[in-house]
Amino acid sequence: MLRKRTYRLASKNGKHRKLILLTVLVGALSLVGALSYSSASEANHKYLEAETNKMMLLEEQFKIAKNIEEKVKIEDLNAKEIAEKAVEQEKIAKQRAAELAAKMEIENAQKNILAKQVSNVKSTTNTPTNTPIKEKVTTPEKPKTVKPATTVKPVTSNMKYLGALSSTAYTATGNNMANGEAPYEGAVASNLVPLGTKIYIKGYGYYVVKDRIGHSSQLDIYMDTYDEAIQYGRRTIEVYIVN
Repeated sequence: MLRKRTYRLASKNGKHRKLILLTVLVGALSLVGALSYSSASEANHKYLEAETNKMMLLEEQFKIAKNIEEKVKIEDLNAKEIAEKAVEQEKIAKQRAAELAAKMEIENAQKNILAKQVSNVKSTTNTPTNTPIKEKVTTPEKPKTVKPATTVKPVTSNMKYLGALSSTAYTATGNNMANGEAPYEGAVASNLVPLGTKIYIKGYGYYVVKDRIGHSSQLDIYMDTYDEAIQYGRRTIEVYIVN
């Protein structure tokens, strides 16, 4: 009987041990599974985090590339606009240069026409001018004339008094006098008496009217040099017609 009870106890204890071992084994397997799941979850979390970082990095690089592309487009547009403005300014500058050249050409043509007209007037008229010429012109040889002695005071009672006249002086201009002769000292220009009239100027002497006058004075006296004509200026003189 004792052996049977001992066997039963031993059998019962063996079952308990098996149950405990089984329970421990199941618990160990569960712990291993849990640990494996935890490790897998952590790995998955790290993988997802790495992929997220990659996506964020790619997105950031895409934004940078897009900004660079936009900047390049803006620079290209600005460069194109600057080039167009430069071409337009060049066109305007060429147009202005052409207009200025045309204007200068017109002005030069007008000056040439005016110079020709003045030259024609000078060449077609024998009237001397009261404006002295600064350039000395070589004059033809003067005819041999005897100048009256101004020291001898003439008798004016037998002369016709012409009047107190406004007078000026002129020098050679390169043109002949109205009577066709080359100008010489002793000749005067006046519109008051006929050509060839002999006159006496009080304080100066005898002269012959050989030329016509084209300005405001009444008598223009020829002098050899420019300085003499300038020094004479404008004077009022008493003039007599020699009978």
